[in-house]
Amino acid sequence: MNINKSKSFVSFSGALSMGIALGILYWFLDSAIDVYIFGNDSYWDTILSPGAEQLWMRSIIIGLIICLSIMAQFYNIRRKSIEEALLKSKAKYRGIIAAVPDGIIIHDGEFIIEANQEIAEMLGYEPNELVKKPFLEILDKKSQEQTKINLKEIKEIPYQATALRKDGSPVAVEINTRIADYENQTIWIATISAVTEKPVRTVYTRENSNHYRQLLQNCNDPLFVYGLTNENSPDLFIEVSEMACTKFGYSVDEFQKLSIMEIIVPEERDNILPVFQTLIDFKHSIFETEILTKDKERVPIEISSHLFDLDNRPMIISTLREITERKKANRLLHESEKQFRRLFAHAPVAYLSLDPDGNIIEVNKKWCDLFGYSKEEALDNWFGDFLSRSSLDRFRASFADLNESKGQMEINLEITNKDKTVSNILLIANAIQSSFGDIQSVQSVLLDNSRQKDSIDEKRRQKQWLEQIIDSTSDIIFSFKPDGTIINVNPSFEKVMGNPAEPFIDNKFDTIIHPDDLDFAHQAFDKCIEGEKIPVIEIRLRTRSNEYILTELTLTSFEDDGKVAGINCIARNLAGLWQAGKSDDDIVEGYRKQVETLPEYSVI
Repeated sequence: MNINKSKSFVSFSGALSMGIALGILYWFLDSAIDVYIFGNDSYWDTILSPGAEQLWMRSIIIGLIICLSIMAQFYNIRRKSIEEALLKSKAKYRGIIAAVPDGIIIHDGEFIIEANQEIAEMLGYEPNELVKKPFLEILDKKSQEQTKINLKEIKEIPYQATALRKDGSPVAVEINTRIADYENQTIWIATISAVTEKPVRTVYTRENSNHYRQLLQNCNDPLFVYGLTNENSPDLFIEVSEMACTKFGYSVDEFQKLSIMEIIVPEERDNILPVFQTLIDFKHSIFETEILTKDKERVPIEISSHLFDLDNRPMIISTLREITERKKANRLLHESEKQFRRLFAHAPVAYLSLDPDGNIIEVNKKWCDLFGYSKEEALDNWFGDFLSRSSLDRFRASFADLNESKGQMEINLEITNKDKTVSNILLIANAIQSSFGDIQSVQSVLLDNSRQKDSIDEKRRQKQWLEQIIDSTSDIIFSFKPDGTIINVNPSFEKVMGNPAEPFIDNKFDTIIHPDDLDFAHQAFDKCIEGEKIPVIEIRLRTRSNEYILTELTLTSFEDDGKVAGINCIARNLAGLWQAGKSDDDIVEGYRKQVETLPEYSVI
């Protein structure tokens, strides 16, 4: 039983009770008049006699009639009062919604009950034309689906939609809905505003200024925050960091009148739009392009973007990182790679690279000329297949013991040449190990023992070749004695650490190591001198101008007359080449390790 039925039942019960009471009162009054005024002493006998029911019923009916007449008068008076209050209430809320600057539509989930002048003007209607019109008819099909979901799930969330004007033209709007009860029915009060950059930016800034402004302004890279249009293309910038203004020359106000498409160089813009579709699909994208500064200067950048929701609105935050130095490093890296390839191809020593199973993964021209095989005939074959039977077991045993022999191998072997002749060679090999101690590859040089008379000249040429590689590499290379005295440096050391090299020679290596890294460096150097294989370590080196650079340091001990005479250090400058890209870096790293691990001629 609902409230209205309960109220009706109470009213009927009250009327019945009052009618009975009035009927009894009427009966007593009628009896009193007959007895005391008209002197009818027989009246009591009449009403108490059998068959007096009609008299009783007449009294009750008369009482009910009197009661209902009184109640009808009170009801009419109350109804008029409620109607007057209702009219005043409707006039009041119509005045309120008419004064709201945004469009207001009140609907029951299906039909429009009320609309104010603002929404009527926005859509090109008169307010009374919208009343009783289906609410979904003022939205396009895509927006209708979203609205149906919100109505079904009774969601009070703001969302963007496309409304249709009376002439059929679309208008982008934001709909903010609240649910209320009115006259015992559920109604939806929809606030509808046209979407422009200003309202979105104002809401975003107002609700999040204290938090995200601090993040924006304390970032070292330019940051941009912006939304998406209905066509899923980038909208105008909502917020930019101070670093963006400093880097590109625009003020915040100037940026907020632009989109990211407008600051990208024109020839790249068509290529950027598919990137934003990727961003929508995967929530993240990274791409390289060029930005035009306010002074029309082209700046190579990498844009890293993330898509996120803010108040159910898709937003994008993009980090722009300048990659001018990376481009230069890439160019230097490619040039260095070409130089290494030329040196490797024309080296005066036979070079051989094996995988952990002993299969050939690289040979140079000297190897092919020495044994008569083509490069294609050598690659991917097991090296033991080229050895004589007498050398095969010896090679197997030595190769298997590489890990236990500190990754080094020196063995005399016989190679069967392509013309079936046999060459006596000395194989000198070093194993390249990962930080976990696993062998990744084995780098080797092969010396022709059948030409002992030419061995001195061969070694001299090999040393010259190695020195040429050392002088041409972009890595920092230096050597020092067991007591820490620097004895040799290469040209890259002078270039990176400061010209000239003389102040560093005959000084302790402590003078070029960051104080916080000294203990760690000493431990690594001591282990290397003791013959332990040291993985690549990170050390900060001090330049002559007292600046520090982060490097990857590879340590290799060298001997003189069978004793450790010092340590060779190869330092990779992480500030430059490391950022240039892993694929190219891996190529150069391979050549660097090949040079580094030639055991006989590693001293500068």
